[in-house]
Amino acid sequence: MLRTSAKSLASYCPPRLTVEKMYPVHWARVPNDCLRTTALKLSDVRGWSVLCDDPVRMLMVYVPEKDMSYDILELIEKEELLVFHRQTLDLYCKLAAHGNQRVAHLLCSHVDEDQIMYAVKNHYLSGPMRQGLHDFLIAVHLQTHAYSRQTTSQEYVIPLITELTGKNVFDPDCEDRYPKILGPVVSILPEMKSEPLKSQITKDMEMKLLPPKINFEALKLHVMTAIRNTTDNAVMSCRDLIGGNNCNHFEPLLKLFDALLLIGLITDEDIIEVLKLIQPAAFDEKYLPGTTSKGLTDIELSEEVKIQLCNILDHMCDIQLRHRIESMVSFCEGFVADLQQDQCRRYMDIKQTDMPPAEAAKRTKEFRCPPKEQMFRLLNCKTKEDRTNMLMDDDVEYDQCPMSESLQDQLRDYCGIIVEKLGCQSEPTAVDKVLPFDSLIGIDPEEEPSWVDNFARLVISMPPEPKKLDLSYNKKGTENFRVMIVQTLRRWACESMIQSNELIRKMFKLLLRQYTGVKELMDGMKQTYVLHDRNRQDVENFIVYLMQIRELLNVQFETCEEAILKRGLWQLMNNRIFFQHPDLMRLLCVHENVMSIMMNVLTAQQSAVSAAEHDGIIAEDGTVVQTNVRDASEMVVACSRFLCYFCRTSRTNQKAMFEHLSFLLDNATMLLARPSLRGSVPLDVAYSSFMDNNELALALKEEELDKVTVYLSRCGLQPNSELINKEYPDIGWDPVEGERYIDFLRFCVWINGENVEENANLVIRLLIRRPECLGVALKGEGQGLFAAFKEAIALSQDIRALEDGEDPQFLHSAVLKEHP
Repeated sequence: MLRTSAKSLASYCPPRLTVEKMYPVHWARVPNDCLRTTALKLSDVRGWSVLCDDPVRMLMVYVPEKDMSYDILELIEKEELLVFHRQTLDLYCKLAAHGNQRVAHLLCSHVDEDQIMYAVKNHYLSGPMRQGLHDFLIAVHLQTHAYSRQTTSQEYVIPLITELTGKNVFDPDCEDRYPKILGPVVSILPEMKSEPLKSQITKDMEMKLLPPKINFEALKLHVMTAIRNTTDNAVMSCRDLIGGNNCNHFEPLLKLFDALLLIGLITDEDIIEVLKLIQPAAFDEKYLPGTTSKGLTDIELSEEVKIQLCNILDHMCDIQLRHRIESMVSFCEGFVADLQQDQCRRYMDIKQTDMPPAEAAKRTKEFRCPPKEQMFRLLNCKTKEDRTNMLMDDDVEYDQCPMSESLQDQLRDYCGIIVEKLGCQSEPTAVDKVLPFDSLIGIDPEEEPSWVDNFARLVISMPPEPKKLDLSYNKKGTENFRVMIVQTLRRWACESMIQSNELIRKMFKLLLRQYTGVKELMDGMKQTYVLHDRNRQDVENFIVYLMQIRELLNVQFETCEEAILKRGLWQLMNNRIFFQHPDLMRLLCVHENVMSIMMNVLTAQQSAVSAAEHDGIIAEDGTVVQTNVRDASEMVVACSRFLCYFCRTSRTNQKAMFEHLSFLLDNATMLLARPSLRGSVPLDVAYSSFMDNNELALALKEEELDKVTVYLSRCGLQPNSELINKEYPDIGWDPVEGERYIDFLRFCVWINGENVEENANLVIRLLIRRPECLGVALKGEGQGLFAAFKEAIALSQDIRALEDGEDPQFLHSAVLKEHP
């Protein structure tokens, strides 16, 4: 209130006070750093010389419609251009997805490495452009490597090398302040390979293209420096965050760090530094209890940032699980060697003693069993409490473990250490309460000083009493990591209402992993394959082509993709481990990947045929002319040939392929008219999945065999047009496809030279229901099988009529009329 209006009921400004409003007309961004120039006058004739040693760089965006260029930092003032370029970057990411390396090289010639590194290092970039350029960098340069590592994160192929010997992350004496995610792994993983940017790409080069190369070391150094700076700024409650808000400040960097962590470019020192930034109270040795030092988990984060942080912690848990599985394999290598020596000693003792043949046969039964049964028998050792029970003489053979007592105690101790390390304790721990980490170190944060201490501090300034630290906290890195994750997730769940469904799923998955360590280890051991070091190079080559096939799972196939798939399948079959290690093929789910590709190809072709029939051109004879329908026969042939060889590798792989029998029979009519493709069509894969296997042959269902009889019946109703066009006689039956279906039924009935009565009866019943399956071609001398089936049907109807009490003179069967 001004003095001049003190007595006025309505406040007003004095006449001398005026308000001016400024209207923007045009502005241009001034560089943040001024040019450092040096001016020197050479002479009156030659003039001045101006030198600029360190020019200021800037990134411009050209708009062809206006024939103007804008500084990329000015897009924050132009909303429409900002949204357009953000969506353009998203489009670039989608184009380079699924390993499309040709597009990736073309995009890198459009947005080169200098532009990318300038953009990701710039602190003044707008939030949407910052997000888009980081996504573009990941999609073009890192996504292929990250996807390969991600798909093999639950597959553990471990060679027996010297680095594996003695590895034990379960040993309590090896614990330190950090979790067991440090150090190299010995598992065979996809290697990161890249090549320089190519401007001219031919068709032959396109099949062998690698992701475009970038300076990964400089990129990693920038990421680590940026994460450290952004965390410090956020912890200090900086007003102007990079990108404008918390999401744009953290999410791009965490996403980039997660991709580098998956690839394996992040070193142990980098992981330690990130752990300190996430929770300094748990992992920073310089942290002083009672201070206000905070980490990422202690500040307020947006849900997008929490998602990326959950991804990073989840991938760290994957690394921790891989170290645990390798440690268990290392223990098993030494333990099995001792077990075999003990088994050999027992066998030699039995051999050298004089005992009756019946007793010797009973004692040596263990050595005549298959290896898998021997292992189950040896590992069937009871606990120490159960060993005190008396065993009957008849039960000794089954209940008593032949393993020596020392090996049994060694196995029990190791299992006890694992359960203690990974299992959840029944007693309530600090995890069950959401407490700050100071309480875990041995300090009660809620303990207040007495009134005497407070009064003394008013009179004399005295330092606080030194805290007593629990030094054992420095040797609980694994437990600290688990406690940090659980407390962080609980705090996030309690502090606000979560809106993102993706964040809820990732939080629940990460939280569940902290309580299911033993089950996670058991599931991981089921996906573990151990082999000799001499096969390591073959496995690495196999994984290279397997990754190329996995990238094609969700891709619409064109000429280049077909060539890549054919080459990959051929290289997989030519690899020595394809037949030498059939269990590894099944563990890597090679057959599942090939089946998925074949299903996608067939589904796409059927959709294209349906669309062509709907939109096709009607010819003069009334038929529909299909247009733009791509022939998928070559792809189906390549996949079918591979799956047929896969079924021959082992009976277990044959059983795994038997699960897809229904889909194979649905597409069993494909390519049967081409005899040269015998062994390379879906019908061949179908009968290869149970050929010479009694167990699988008995598992055949009636509806599956009924599909084959339906196909066979069609062969008896129409002749083969191709044979007629080649002037072969019309026999009223299609022998080309019909013989293939009859071969399928033959394989169902005859297994290893023996007749399977259940399948034989089922096949006969199905043929009787459809007499047209036999057709004219199966008629022999006399009346033939067709007339015999008709007489059999009439005979069964007459017998039923006689049982119902009808008059015998109305019978239709000639057999009953001749022999009443």
